[in-house]
Amino acid sequence: MLPKRFYEALPYLYIVSALAVMAFTDGGLVYLFAAILYACGAAVWVMRSSYRRKTSPALIRNRKGFMLFPAFIYEYLPFIYLGVGVLVLLSVSPPWGVVPGIMLCLAGVLVWIIRAIYRSHSYYDVHA
Repeated sequence: MLPKRFYEALPYLYIVSALAVMAFTDGGLVYLFAAILYACGAAVWVMRSSYRRKTSPALIRNRKGFMLFPAFIYEYLPFIYLGVGVLVLLSVSPPWGVVPGIMLCLAGVLVWIIRAIYRSHSYYDVHA
């Protein structure tokens, strides 16, 4: 068994490590490794988040009563935003890629934080 702090930090460590590898190295095979590590971190976070969710996934609807994205894509949206933002920052030349890349990264982090707060046990204990 792993210590709880280390166990809880694993998906974040996977994701940060993958982003650091992509930012500070060159090479196709290294990028493939980073993408796999990033996907594993996102998958672990989504599995844990789904397990800890207190509300029904059926409640994920917009005002008109239907989902804009399939549930699978909806769960991974913050990681898609963040990953695409980093790819834009790394691959598009500086004047054109900076603003869109940063905006996508910020959107991903914001959605990720909001989901983490809403799916935490302590949030529902206080707001129940």
